[in-house]
Amino acid sequence: MKVAVLCVFLIAGTKAFPKVQDDFQSSKLRVKPKVDVLPNGFVNPRINGGQEAAPHSHPYQAYIMIYLSTGSGYICGGSLISPRHVLTAGHCLVDGTEATIYLGAHNVNEQESSRIIVKSHTLIPHKDYNADRISDDIGVIVLDEDVQLNDYISVISLPSKGAGSYEGDNVVFSGWGLLRGGDADIPATLQEASTTVISNQQCKQVYDIVIDSQICTQGTAASCDGDSGSPLVYGDTQIGVVSYSTDDCSLQYPSAFTRISSYLDWLEENTGLKL
Repeated sequence: MKVAVLCVFLIAGTKAFPKVQDDFQSSKLRVKPKVDVLPNGFVNPRINGGQEAAPHSHPYQAYIMIYLSTGSGYICGGSLISPRHVLTAGHCLVDGTEATIYLGAHNVNEQESSRIIVKSHTLIPHKDYNADRISDDIGVIVLDEDVQLNDYISVISLPSKGAGSYEGDNVVFSGWGLLRGGDADIPATLQEASTTVISNQQCKQVYDIVIDSQICTQGTAASCDGDSGSPLVYGDTQIGVVSYSTDDCSLQYPSAFTRISSYLDWLEENTGLKL
C-alpha cells in the first residue's frame, strides 16, 4: 500500500461492478519533495512497507467508489464514524455525485458474507479544500440509511479536542492502496502498515505545504495509490486521514495525513454528531 491517491475507474453504460480489480487504473495527488536527499534525523526504511491485515481486524474500514458526472470516478478509502457517516479525504469527494461503499470487507473481489454494500447521494468535502496547497483535505459521506453494527462493521473513535501532536508515537494505517509505486494492480485484500509520527517541523524540511492541521509519518511504510481517505490510527483512535505523499510512493519520504483533531467542530457541524 502506499499515497494520497485517487484511482480512476471506468463505467460502461450502467453502474454495475464486475470484478473490482479488473476495471481500474490508478492516479493520485502528486507532491514533489523539495529535497533529493533526506536531512539528518530521518530513518532509512525497509523496502516493503506493509502486509495483509488479519481479516476484519479493522471493522471500521470502508472501501469507496465515487462517481463523477462524467461517468468515471475514484476509488478511495474511509472509516465508519457513526452508523450513518463515513470519514474520508476531501479530494476524494470533489466533483463527486454519489458513492458506493463496501463495509465489512476484506477481499473486495469476493462476495464475503460479512460484507454489505451501501449507497450515498450526499458527499460533503470541506468547503475550503484547496487542491494547490492540499489543505482542509477532509470530507464526510452521509449514507442513504443507517447501517447495522456487528462484529465485522463498527465505528472508530475520534480524538478529543485537546489531543496532542502524537510526535514519536507508533501508529497504523490501513487501506487497499498499491503495495509499491508503479504497480499495475491494487491489492484485493486489505493491507496495513505500522509507522511513526514525526514533527511537522521535520516534515516541512521535505514538503513546503505542511501545515498545523496535518500529521506526518515516516519510517517503515508510506501511503500509495488507492489509500486516499483511509484511516491513521493510534491505539483505538483515528487521528488522521490519508492525504498526500510523493509521486512515486517512496518509502524514503514522509506521508501526510489530515489531522482530525483540527476538524472536530467541522465534523460536528456537518454530521450532527457530538464529538
